[in-house]
Amino acid sequence: MNTYSASEIPPYVCLSYVWVDFGPMWNRGRDFRETELEVPHFSHADTVDITINNKRFPIGANLHAALLGLHKYLNGRPIWTDAVCINQENPDEKTVQVARMDEIYSAAEKVFVWLGRKHTERTAAMSILKAWPAFPEDPNNGDIQFHGKKYTTAKAFFDATSTGSELISWLSLLRIVTESWWSRVWTVQEFILAKEYAFYYNGEEVPASELKKAMDWTYFVASHLSPKMVPHWVTFQPSMFDLKRSAAKLHLLDVTMLGATRMAGDPRDKVWAFLGITDPATLGQTTLKPDYSNRNMGDFYLDIAQRLINGDAGLLVLSLVNHPLPRESYKFTSSKPIGNRLLDRYKAKKRFPSKKPDWAPLEEDIFDDALQPDWSGKGVGYPSWVPKMASAVATEPLFLKEMKAQKARGRPLYDHSWRVFHAASSAKSDYSLSGNGRTLSVRAHVLDRITKIAPLPRKREEEKAFYKSLRSWYPGRARLADIAYPPQPSTAVPEALWRTLLTNIWLTSHPAPDACSDHFANYLARISDSTSDAKHDLRCQNKTDPQEGDIFAIAVDDAGAERVLFVTDKGYLGLGPARTELGDVISLIAGAHVPLVLRKGAQGWTLIGETYVHGVMYGEAVNNGEFQKVDIV
Repeated sequence: MNTYSASEIPPYVCLSYVWVDFGPMWNRGRDFRETELEVPHFSHADTVDITINNKRFPIGANLHAALLGLHKYLNGRPIWTDAVCINQENPDEKTVQVARMDEIYSAAEKVFVWLGRKHTERTAAMSILKAWPAFPEDPNNGDIQFHGKKYTTAKAFFDATSTGSELISWLSLLRIVTESWWSRVWTVQEFILAKEYAFYYNGEEVPASELKKAMDWTYFVASHLSPKMVPHWVTFQPSMFDLKRSAAKLHLLDVTMLGATRMAGDPRDKVWAFLGITDPATLGQTTLKPDYSNRNMGDFYLDIAQRLINGDAGLLVLSLVNHPLPRESYKFTSSKPIGNRLLDRYKAKKRFPSKKPDWAPLEEDIFDDALQPDWSGKGVGYPSWVPKMASAVATEPLFLKEMKAQKARGRPLYDHSWRVFHAASSAKSDYSLSGNGRTLSVRAHVLDRITKIAPLPRKREEEKAFYKSLRSWYPGRARLADIAYPPQPSTAVPEALWRTLLTNIWLTSHPAPDACSDHFANYLARISDSTSDAKHDLRCQNKTDPQEGDIFAIAVDDAGAERVLFVTDKGYLGLGPARTELGDVISLIAGAHVPLVLRKGAQGWTLIGETYVHGVMYGEAVNNGEFQKVDIV
């Protein structure tokens, strides 16, 4: 190892990689509390001792593999890597070096991207990628050649190849761009700032055009597959290739969303990792600098929230608030015989860390008070209106669904012109922060009180209980189809119900098409375990098919992840946050596009989160609203 002064730095290269490589695991979603995990192929604690200046130095096995695999490409140039060149145990040094990360990577001759250690599944996926056709410039008018056949549209190619054995090829293709390197926070800036870059796997270069091809197809199929197959964090914004090509600095709100949908060992890196590509004008009047010596996460979360709400984001920051439920005990999935499954579980527990090694970054603070079963919004170190950034968000904000429906990806998140929900956006906004910046005062109209709640089924075995709860809300009535939806008497309860469960968005269509009623009928037949009951309940003209209920179930799983169905005193149906309780109120906040769930406390109101409420999303309740000052603490 050599040390150089700033004026004497020779030509050098940088390494972009991930500290921990579990192998080709499928990062299926953004929910950091995922309870079903694949058995990792590599151990978290794999380390190798190397010699630096005649002293032993432990590094991660993935870094060791990268240094060995890339040695022949260095041509005598020194390589900069964070685990070695920054003293990870010295907060002051980390603070200085992280602040310089943008100049370190932008000044490098080249950035070497290491995609992970060799594994048979990765090798097979790379082989499939080489043979895969390029994504057409015009998805609706292309010339796609594959296995001797020609396809004129991207959808025709996908439809023809997404069944049978070729489906495995699609999954391998998607896995390539949903693995660890693509889901970490630091890799975005490292890639975007690179003057030149190259991707490497198993010591061989992978053409960037091949990986861009995989990413382009991933973005396309995202609208055709369940989010469980294509994680939301992959597609909610322009791809890393598009971000690099645009060369534009990012708004702090974009940075917040990127960080919220990516993983980091230290939650503060979910902002600090992007400072080199963040537009300084969006940070506010005070400079934002890394400071690893202050371990108070509440101070950090509050600082970012204040910058957002005082800037272009405004009340949109409230849609980022999510108080998720505690993590359940995870289990490892395997399709092997029982004896092999038990062995896999033993291996998995050994490969996941019980205690992190010294060289590893800080643990995410996912088990703080904000995630406990008895959470009440108190004692968590920051106000309830402040988004928590410690872990990848489990609930997709409604504005991201609107963005997909409007095909507005790439447009500014704070640009209201593409929004489809306008619950109270027509009311003049009037909000302010208290002197200490902890209390948010808004003008709010309390719409109604929540009287019944039914958690959405996350598993097939929970569906009957969900149906039983739902049906109990309308006792003594022969048919749901005969019950008028109180806020909109011209609408029957079944339509209000299925539109609520979908947040009135079907894939990329808004409003959800009427044909969804047939999918809902099949779903109701499935969860009620009675085809005749569902047909009777809905006055269906066509025969219902429980086997087709999966279509609506997948859509509900997408819209309702970490949400609950509720009904209010006045009969409003809504889809609210997981922490919603009986007695919570639905409020319209002047200037906000979606309603919010609030809870009355001794010191003020606690924000539980945003909600979809059928019958108020388009401003129906604004004109008669009585807006008064409300303090959210």
